Amino acid sequence: MLRQPKNFRIHYAVALTLVAVLVSLSASLFFSVLQQQTLDAEKINVSGSQRMLSQKIALYTQRLGQAGNAEQERLLLQQALHRFERNYHALTADKQALSPAVRRLYFDGEPSLETLIQQYITATQAVLNTSPPASSTDYHQSDYTELLLQKLDAVVKQLEVEAQERVSTLIMLERGVWMLTLLLLLWEARYIFYPMERAIKTHIQRLQQKINAIQQLENEKIYLEKVANLDPLTGLYSLKGARTFLTKMLADPDHTNRKLAVLFVDLDDFKPINDRYGHDTGDHILIETARRIKQELRGRDIACRIGGDEFLLVIEDVFLLSQLEHLCERLLRVIAARHRLQGDEICVSASIGCALFPEHSTSAETLKKLADAAMYKAKRSGKNRYLIHGATVKNVDHLRTE
Repeated sequence: MLRQPKNFRIHYAVALTLVAVLVSLSASLFFSVLQQQTLDAEKINVSGSQRMLSQKIALYTQRLGQAGNAEQERLLLQQALHRFERNYHALTADKQALSPAVRRLYFDGEPSLETLIQQYITATQAVLNTSPPASSTDYHQSDYTELLLQKLDAVVKQLEVEAQERVSTLIMLERGVWMLTLLLLLWEARYIFYPMERAIKTHIQRLQQKINAIQQLENEKIYLEKVANLDPLTGLYSLKGARTFLTKMLADPDHTNRKLAVLFVDLDDFKPINDRYGHDTGDHILIETARRIKQELRGRDIACRIGGDEFLLVIEDVFLLSQLEHLCERLLRVIAARHRLQGDEICVSASIGCALFPEHSTSAETLKKLADAAMYKAKRSGKNRYLIHGATVKNVDHLRTE
């Protein structure tokens, strides 16, 4: 095992903690810069729009009394005044949030900007409320409007200066944090990571040797288990493999809400074929039958040869009985297809019994027995048939029409 000196571990933990703190602080400053820029830009835009709106108000007020477009000018004046008032309240609602310089521009002086704006708003409202509407007031003349614009310009410039100062300060702090982080990382690389890398490499080399030895043993174990669980003739699972697989599958909690089917397949009158044509021909038919069965199954389904001419199938995700019936019908068809061997045509049929999990049982051994019993009942009913436990025997000549 790789052991670190006590002081080394303490230094490493402290260094990582400092890096994490500095990186977090840097990220916080970065987002603060973005947020502050957004807030400042919004304030500057709103303050700048006040200048434009005051000019519009003066223009619309002068044109309000003209014949032919009084209603249109009234509507435009109302809209401009509404935005002017809304912007003013938004900028001065929280006076403590304003800098001392901006507060002085708004509330100090004779007259103050606050007084000018309120008088401007009151005068414009009076114009709108006059019937017929007046075209202008003293407050909308060039001298008064120019004074208002000068003070609004001063507010915008002050906000721009303060925004630039705040962003510059945050950027300087962020750069300082980044420099500290880089210096700390360099120190860690020299006095912590480099010695640690050498120790880890040595440890990994030793560990890799042990892993290779363990992997070799594991591969040999898997190969032996595979050989022990496979049928050497057909390549399907053997009886031992079928029992092991089915028991593990039913014990798996992931299968609690899933439905399985166990199929017991037995070839009809297979012994006379062995007696007449010999065991080599019989083996060939078993191999071909296993191939045909496997071809009809999905990748997650399991096919086993459990002895002689008997096969056990485990079918996953059987949610509809019609799925299972169609599968049995296909299996009966492909198994009964003719085998052409050395000029002879040999026909082999099969009988199939089925049991369902969890409807019929939750035990692997019980499901196998129920499927076996159903298969024998199908065989006694005339062979080339299938039977689902508790249902009626069917063969390929009694296909369902759906």
